[in-house]
Amino acid sequence: MKLLYLSYAFPPVSTGSAPMNLYLSRFLPEAGWEMSVVSADNPVSLPLDKSLLDQLPGEMKVERIRHYDPLRFLAGLSGRGSNTDHSTEKTCSYDNVSSRMKKFLYGYLLIPDRAITWLPNALHGTIRHARKWQVDLIVVCGPPHSAHLTAWLACSYLNLPMVNYFGDLWIYDSYKSSQTGFNNRMQKKLERFIVSRSDGIVTTTPLSSRYFQDTYDSICPEVFTVINGYDPDEPFDKNRIKKKNNKELLITYTGFFMGTQTPEPFLRGLAYFLKNYPEAPVRFRSVGGFPTECISLVRDLGIKKHVEITGIVPFVQVRGYQLESDILLLLLPDIPGSEVKNASKTAEYLRTGRTILAVTPKGDMTNFVTELNAGYVSQPEPESVASVLGEVFNDWKSGTLKKPDDQEAIDRIFNMRRNVINLGNFLETVVKTSGKVKK
Repeated sequence: MKLLYLSYAFPPVSTGSAPMNLYLSRFLPEAGWEMSVVSADNPVSLPLDKSLLDQLPGEMKVERIRHYDPLRFLAGLSGRGSNTDHSTEKTCSYDNVSSRMKKFLYGYLLIPDRAITWLPNALHGTIRHARKWQVDLIVVCGPPHSAHLTAWLACSYLNLPMVNYFGDLWIYDSYKSSQTGFNNRMQKKLERFIVSRSDGIVTTTPLSSRYFQDTYDSICPEVFTVINGYDPDEPFDKNRIKKKNNKELLITYTGFFMGTQTPEPFLRGLAYFLKNYPEAPVRFRSVGGFPTECISLVRDLGIKKHVEITGIVPFVQVRGYQLESDILLLLLPDIPGSEVKNASKTAEYLRTGRTILAVTPKGDMTNFVTELNAGYVSQPEPESVASVLGEVFNDWKSGTLKKPDDQEAIDRIFNMRRNVINLGNFLETVVKTSGKVKK
């Protein structure tokens, strides 16, 4: 069977969805699906890493469609175009349009998101691609969630079943900044509309699946959970990289801080901890994009000598940074929606065998860390972070750090081959029960 995968943020985009997209590309064919992709050839304001392209199957058909973004034009007119580099490849973010103009555009016109202006081109390309390759199903991944509208229009025109894959939730998403009341009302209506028209929904956590089932009840189609995992065939030796300095406790975060994500609660907790342990040999290292405002916060907190900002590195180098660390840090903001999240880096971290420190509200992510005895959990509040860091530091000194050592239990949850093959079976059922016959 054939499916078209519609994703605005497909590799070389290197956000948290990158591993998921790579594994879908790698393992859906093993489930009997021939997968082709429609994506943007110039995704706006997203980090890029062209090394990810080398990890896509060579035979995969990927059609990349231009996004003519009005904010680029406005930024050019105002002379405020940004040259901020968000990737290992040079790219412009175009995020410096005047704040008043941006507030109006995002609040009242660019709904559900900035990528809505990609819809006309994407719709034409999706229909053309689906017809050319005679696909049986369209699977659409968001965010950005405007892609769901593109998929619905294409599926309605072609009479194809549609499965909506929510890498992050739409409305109930702690990564989103609040918008105008009008925007929020429209977002809710759009989500409800898409759910009611969907033939199947895929989420990445159990609580995310429950959100759709509880919120939409009778109009909700069958929901399937695919927990973000790892490639079990990746050549991997937990001991292939040794620490360079065994006399310091090295805590590493790998990834980008986007939307409401921020290292601030951890940084404040680290400063609080260091007041009680001023001579503690502790270093926090951030590998990836780091918020500009938090650079000054590090200085103001007086912890500059304990913080290393490595910056952005190619995806293939990230594992090395993880393996030479003592502690791997997970972060989520203390706002509604965080409890249903589980970053793809959770599986990456677990695979390394290194200790995890999850600074997040209680939910799906902390459940994994606790149930697998993989490390430590703290609320994202400075006092809680400082207290848990004290426990971590003392365990490190005594050589008794908690570590994820039950690989069999980890594999039962995070083996992405198994998870994607099960997804393939779900998609086949959707096609057979939808009653739709492609035009």
